[in-house]
Amino acid sequence: MAAGSQEVSLNLTGTWVKDQVRSDSMDQAIKLMQLGGLVRQAIKLMRGVEITHTQDTFHMALCSIFAWFRINESYELNGTTPSSCNRRDLRNGRHTGTAHAKHGMVQLQISWPAPFSGSGLEEYELNKPDELSVRSTIRVEGGETVYTTIYNRKHT
Repeated sequence: MAAGSQEVSLNLTGTWVKDQVRSDSMDQAIKLMQLGGLVRQAIKLMRGVEITHTQDTFHMALCSIFAWFRINESYELNGTTPSSCNRRDLRNGRHTGTAHAKHGMVQLQISWPAPFSGSGLEEYELNKPDELSVRSTIRVEGGETVYTTIYNRKHT
């Protein structure tokens, strides 16, 4: 069992649909990262996230209504092994990140280089068995914003 993975007895695996009404606006994050038109619209039209995890890994895929905007990331759940993923803002380059289970949630910590270098912390936590809360803190070149996204589990 990976260090810290004992708390991933949470059932985060599944397809989660964004609750547009109960989720915070991402406008401040979009402004902070100075995102352009198409990427800004794709982010505003995020429809959900697909999560799979084992005792040792955490994989998530963010989905927009635009098929070309799909962000896939995989992390080892040990808090120390860095993963390298494409930048979420679709700018050239990659971000690095680590993941671990802590206090009943999965935490992702990521950072990326210039342009618009920054870092982020995401906390994935179940509010109820079928309700996922993702609290995101983003820091870019001296600025910071925090927002929460609420997802409901999609039953098949």
